[in-house]
Amino acid sequence: MIAGHCAASFDIKEEAGVSRGQDLTASLRAATTEPLLTPVIWDALSAQLAERAGFEAVWLGGSAVAAAYLGLPDAGVVTASDMESVLRHIVATSSVAVLVDADDGFGNYFSAMRTVRAMEGAGAAGLQIEDQFSHRTPVGNSTLVVSEDEAVGKIKAAADARKDDNFLIVARTDALWTLGINAAIDRANKFAEAGAQGSFISGCYTSDIMNKVGKDG
Repeated sequence: MIAGHCAASFDIKEEAGVSRGQDLTASLRAATTEPLLTPVIWDALSAQLAERAGFEAVWLGGSAVAAAYLGLPDAGVVTASDMESVLRHIVATSSVAVLVDADDGFGNYFSAMRTVRAMEGAGAAGLQIEDQFSHRTPVGNSTLVVSEDEAVGKIKAAADARKDDNFLIVARTDALWTLGINAAIDRANKFAEAGAQGSFISGCYTSDIMNKVGKDG
C-alpha cells in the first residue's frame, strides 16, 4: 500500500518486449528496504532533470501541470487531453517511468476507462484515480468524497480497461478527512480487491495514523 500525502516512485527503459509498466512493477517489487521515490514533474525538461538526477520514476502532477502548462490553479481545469499531451512529450524525450495524476478519471466510469487507455497508449507506466466528489474542493476537513460503491466501481472499470496488467493503478481516497481513518482504510482495501495495485490515503499526517494504515491496510 502507498500511504501518506505524497506519491511513490519507479524505473524504465523501453527495450524490446519490456513495457514501462513492467519496469515500474519490477522496481516496486525490488523496493523492499528503501522506498521508491517519485519526484513531481510537469514537462519534458523537468522529467529529464529528474532522470539525470538518478530517479527511476516520476509523478506527472495535475497541480504542477495546471500551474506550469496552463498558468492556472489546481481547480479542476486540467483535462485528460492536457495530461496526455504533456505525457507524450515526456515519453518521447526520456526513458523514466511516468505515473500520471488522473484526478477522478476525468468523469464517470467510461471516462476513467478512456483515460486509462489513453495514458497507457501514450506510454505511461500507470496512473492514479481519486474519490473526491469534486476536484474543485480544497483538500482538508471539508473535502467530500463520492460513495464507496461509485469509487470502487470506477477503480474496477479502470483496472479492466488496461491492456497490460503491469500498468499500475493507484487508487487515492480522501475519505479520512470527513469519514475517518477506518472508512479510508476500508476503501483502500476494497480498491485493492477491485484491481488497484496501490492505494494512497490522503491526510496521513501522524505516526498513529500511519501505523494504523500499516496494520489494517
